[in-house]
Formats: sequence, C-alpha cells, structure tokens
Amino acid sequence: MVSMGPLEMWTIDQEHSTGSDHEVIVMEWTPLKQDVTATPQNVTGWQIQALQANPQALEESKWDWQTRAQSRPYLGETCSAEDLAGEAIWIQEALTTVLNRHAKQLRVIP
Repeated sequence: MVSMGPLEMWTIDQEHSTGSDHEVIVMEWTPLKQDVTATPQNVTGWQIQALQANPQALEESKWDWQTRAQSRPYLGETCSAEDLAGEAIWIQEALTTVLNRHAKQLRVIP
C-alpha cells in the first residue's frame, strides 16, 4: 500500500456532473493538528554530535563502553550462531545503556 501522507482516501464523485470534462474529486484528510500535550515515552535516538563535541563526556562514554566490553568473551571462528545472536543483543543493550547515560536522549512524537 502506498502512503499518501495525511490524505487518507480519495475518489471520483460520479454522482455529480460538472458539465465539462472535469471530474469532482472527493478527499478525506486526517486532522493536521496533533495533540501537543502528548509526550513520547520511548527514546528514539541520541544527540551524538553534542556528545562528540564535549571531550569530557566523550571520554567518559568511551571508558564506560570499554569497561563493559572488556568483560565480554572473545568470539572466534568457532562460535555458534547462538553466540553471535547473543553478542548482538548484548551490544545493542550495552550501547543503549551507555548512550542513555552520556548523550542527550531524543524522543520523537509520531
């Protein structure tokens, strides 16, 4: 299905003649106003550039990551698919924790 943005539906109105070769198009739009009081609960990203611009915060985040990472086992050529999947989950969770601690969180209202 193709997204049409706020245009939810359109159709040609065949019940009303225009008296010319033009057609009447009937459209249905979603409300353009969003509830401005809505507060997103989930973090959707981080201000990475601001973290990179702050040398002290960047060093602290690097140290935090390195401290966590050095306790992880080395995965070599003989590791299993389950080992890789587990490591991918750990990386995602650990990186999220480090960024939540050291970078400003972004929350986007859909």
